[in-house]
Amino acid sequence: MLELGHEGRTRKRVDAMTQDFSKEQVLTILREKLPPIFSRKHVEELTGGVITAVSLAGLDKDGNGPKAFKIGGRVGYERDSFLEWLEQRVKPRGEQKQPGWLICPKGK
Repeated sequence: MLELGHEGRTRKRVDAMTQDFSKEQVLTILREKLPPIFSRKHVEELTGGVITAVSLAGLDKDGNGPKAFKIGGRVGYERDSFLEWLEQRVKPRGEQKQPGWLICPKGK
């Protein structure tokens, strides 16, 4: 089972590259584990290291990131819109050069 950490709590992490999860399974796991809103700072922890805050900041800057909001200088995301964005950009192993999952700009 893949478990993700949340707000500093340690949880068992399984390297997703050694498991065969379908896109739907990954999204279901995230849907259950992500809080209703979360900061960009916590994205790497919440996604088990699959998406980094730095990568997400770059995607946001280029207009390819998920719908975000800003409070007091911090960027945040709403779970459902984040997962909708992620669903459109995740490609399984067979559609990329490296194993695992790949976050791509929309339509690539």
